[in-house]
Amino acid sequence: MLQNYIQQTFSVNYHQNSIYKLLKSLNITWTTSRSKHPKQSEEAQKNFKLKQSD
Repeated sequence: MLQNYIQQTFSVNYHQNSIYKLLKSLNITWTTSRSKHPKQSEEAQKNFKLKQSD
């Protein structure tokens, strides 16, 4: 998405690796969220975390 935005806004083509380097030089990190499984149980996760802290 960022690659397309740069192309459309500034008429400049950047390779994906170059975009990562550009972001790094600006002290910006690119993070993505994890997808959630439709059947995941928040209750089960909460119980698991409680067990791990014992």
